[in-house]
Amino acid sequence: MAIVESDAMGGCSFANPRFAALTGITERAALGDGWLDAFAADEHEGVVHGGPRTVEDGRPLRRQLR
Repeated sequence: MAIVESDAMGGCSFANPRFAALTGITERAALGDGWLDAFAADEHEGVVHGGPRTVEDGRPLRRQLR
């Protein structure tokens, strides 16, 4: 399973090796906004803007994306 941890602003602070293997984006390149390159442009808003709501509620954000 690919795992990405992001801050309240949607920037990646951690990506696991499986994320790198599945996406071709290195763990280092995924940091900040780099992880969004793994997703279709029309998925960016849902991924980034879904995060702050879950941070405020204290629950993890889980998404299955294409």
